[in-house]
Amino acid sequence: MIAKCREEVGIKAIDFYSIGHIIIGYISFLIYAMIFFLMFNDYIPFFALLYAVETGILWELLENYVLDKTYLKFNNRKDSLQNSFTDVLFDVVGGLIGLPIVIFLCLYAILYITIIFLIASILIMDVYSKRTLNKNDNNGRRR
Repeated sequence: MIAKCREEVGIKAIDFYSIGHIIIGYISFLIYAMIFFLMFNDYIPFFALLYAVETGILWELLENYVLDKTYLKFNNRKDSLQNSFTDVLFDVVGGLIGLPIVIFLCLYAILYITIIFLIASILIMDVYSKRTLNKNDNNGRRR
């Protein structure tokens, strides 16, 4: 279920990139909420969340077909279906984290919380990736 070594990244449901998908969902939701507010002078959270999820789905397609063909993908392999599905779920989680923040807080509070959220997420992702990529693989070799 959770990637614990380099060979399991993109295969197991959850890997260190999953935290990045929470960030993508959160930022996408904030951007779409801002766009809808500027366009319609009204806050439309359902559509902002829907577009954030669509962005996550489009990213998975781009990642597993375009980046894979150009050899820019991690270990040059497609994600498993299980990993792609949970990545989209993490995009939804990111959008859901942004939902109450946008509804109940002022712009400055949103900016401060977003900065703190991004820094914390990147630090967690960094620690998890270093632990995953430095663990022993199945053959007992150190990478």
